[in-house]
Amino acid sequence: IGNLLGQGIQQAAQFRTLSFSRNQEFQADQLGVRYLAQAGYDPAASASMLAALGRADALELRMQGRDQRETPEWAKTHPNSASRVQQAATLARQTGRSGTGLRNRAQFLSQLEGINVDDDPAQGIIDGRTFTHPDLRLQFSIPTGYLMQNGTDAVSISGGSAGKAQFSTGRYNGDMQAYVGQVLQELTGGKTQLQVVDQRQTQINGIPASYVIARAQTSSGVVDVSVFAYEFSRDRAYHFVMLTQGGTGVGPFTTMVNSLRRITTTEAASIRPKVIDVVTVRPGETVQSLAGRMAYRDYQLERFATLNGLTSASRLVPGQQVKLVVYGTRR
Repeated sequence: IGNLLGQGIQQAAQFRTLSFSRNQEFQADQLGVRYLAQAGYDPAASASMLAALGRADALELRMQGRDQRETPEWAKTHPNSASRVQQAATLARQTGRSGTGLRNRAQFLSQLEGINVDDDPAQGIIDGRTFTHPDLRLQFSIPTGYLMQNGTDAVSISGGSAGKAQFSTGRYNGDMQAYVGQVLQELTGGKTQLQVVDQRQTQINGIPASYVIARAQTSSGVVDVSVFAYEFSRDRAYHFVMLTQGGTGVGPFTTMVNSLRRITTTEAASIRPKVIDVVTVRPGETVQSLAGRMAYRDYQLERFATLNGLTSASRLVPGQQVKLVVYGTRR
């Protein structure tokens, strides 16, 4: 959590290393194409792999309400997928072996059967804008346009300049005021002076909650630091830490802090891991019919098409092998 305040400072340093990072990525692509060709594989596979990653990234951004075009290439640490795909394809053609060589598709697909995908339910799962942890029996949703990343100790939420947040837990002895104070202390390391502008106790979806909104003067200007904590039991609490522009308080994260709720035993039991299932297309099956078997509540067609490098208009051929994401069994 202590890294949250430092992210704004780190961002400035990143811009100074962009060129170096892009050169490294391009060099890696060059070597990758060369190694594929020398090993007897189709060097064009590098471009197709990068294109698949680009489609997956674009879909993930779309599902979380963002546009992959919002950040220009020059402002990214790594070159965007379109540039890398184009270069990899050019390099493959220059080898004179593009479109030839070993691909081993059937063997590759057989190795994918049963592999876990997405999050491990034991660590909580992200589904679009919703985070659910079946073992902790909780769920919350982030605002449209924000991105979420699940880590071992915290869930990070980012909305660019609009604000950043993290969801985590800490030691709790039944004193919510002391808990919130400890979170603030850990966040600042005692090195940043905070001015409390609002604090109170409330209830969110039947859960006792406390929050503090404080203001800090940083090298980047005034920043609001908010802690919203929830008492799940006398010895267990969770909290959001939020950084927003000075004067906005919880602001863009209001819907998020109000969305946290307990989930039922039935809801928790229904959450299972997702695994790859390689199936053979049967006569009459279409992209649409197979997409309906994907283990997701939304974007089934888009997910299926992205996973298999297809479009909604693609025609499947009986005997063709495609990948599905289906529910597995929790251990």
